[in-house]
Amino acid sequence: GRMLTPLPFDLGLVIMGNNQVAVDSVCSRIIGLDPMEIEHIRLAHERGFGPTELREIDVLGDIGLDEASERASGFRTGLIRVEDYFEGTKIRAYSGPPPGGEDYCWGGCPGALEEAVEILRVIDQGADAKMPAIHIVFGRYEGEIPAAPNEWVVFIGDCASFEGSIGSRRAHVIDIYRDRLSRHPVSARHDDVIMKMFRTMRETHRLRSNRHIRLKGCPVSVAEQLLVLAAAAGIPNPYLAPARAIPFANSYFSWRTHSVLRRLRGDPYNKRGLAERGAAKTELPAN
Repeated sequence: GRMLTPLPFDLGLVIMGNNQVAVDSVCSRIIGLDPMEIEHIRLAHERGFGPTELREIDVLGDIGLDEASERASGFRTGLIRVEDYFEGTKIRAYSGPPPGGEDYCWGGCPGALEEAVEILRVIDQGADAKMPAIHIVFGRYEGEIPAAPNEWVVFIGDCASFEGSIGSRRAHVIDIYRDRLSRHPVSARHDDVIMKMFRTMRETHRLRSNRHIRLKGCPVSVAEQLLVLAAAAGIPNPYLAPARAIPFANSYFSWRTHSVLRRLRGDPYNKRGLAERGAAKTELPAN
C-alpha cells in the first residue's frame, strides 16, 4: 500500500483463507500489485509458507477476482519517500539511510509520519493551513537543515543522527540504535499511550528553549508522531477531543483492567514457545 496502513477504502468484501501467503497474494492482486514484488510475501513464499500464483490457490466466493479488482479501482498504491510525500507542504522532511545497509527505512518511522498526518487531516480538515513550518529528520542525515529560528526541528527514531548547524547553532544528534538481534521478544514491554502523551508533551515543551528535540523509538509510533504534529499545529490532543475522550477512556481503562486481572491470575504478558495457530497453521514441505 501507500503507507503502513493506507486510507480506508470500502471494498465491501470479507476475505478469509487458511494460508496467510495465499490470502496476501490474492489481496495484492485485487489492488493491482504483484505479490512477488512485495518482499515479505516473496520471502515467505520462497521459504515454503504458501503459494503466490492464482493457479495454485482455490478462490471461492460470491464474486470473482475481476469484480473484486473493479471494486478496488481508485485504491492508491505505490511507495512514496517521505521527502516527496511532503513536497509543497509546510512539513519539510529529510531522510538519511537507516542501519543495515539500506538507503531508506520503508517500514519504519517515515511511513508512520505519513500515516500520522493522514489521521490528523481526517481529525481536522484545516490541519495543513494551521501547520507552521516544521522540519522532521530521519536516519543518518548529512545534508543541511535550513530552519528559521522559530521553526521546530524534530529528529525521529533511535537511528536519527546529525552533525552540523541548525541556523546559527551547532547540533550534535547521535545514533542510539540497538540491533534487533540484541533484543528478545519475551522481555519486550509495551508502551502505554498515556505515557506516550506525557513523553511527547514534555519533549515538545522543550522546543521553547531548544532548537531541536529527539523522539526515541524504533519505530516511533504513529500516536507519538500524531501528537507532535497536533502540538505544532495548535490542534488539541486528538485522543482527548470531546467526541473521542469518553470512548478512548472506556477502551483504555477496560484494557488496563483486563491487564491487571491477567497479571493477578499469573498470566505473563509474553509467553514462551509456539502459539496456537488453529486451522490456518502453515504446514512446511517435508524437504
